[in-house]
Amino acid sequence: MTSRIPFYISIVLLLVAGIALSYFRHTTYGVPWTHGETRQVGMLKPESNLMLR
Repeated sequence: MTSRIPFYISIVLLLVAGIALSYFRHTTYGVPWTHGETRQVGMLKPESNLMLR
């Protein structure tokens, strides 16, 4: 019976860590939480430099 308590504590800690990392990614990098939500993060400027001899 006492061996279940550390197991449940570790499960709760993993759950809290996952939620905290998800919130951190959402607030810091702007990663959307829902599947259909899209955000424009930046704009890419394609550039190519060709050196011909």
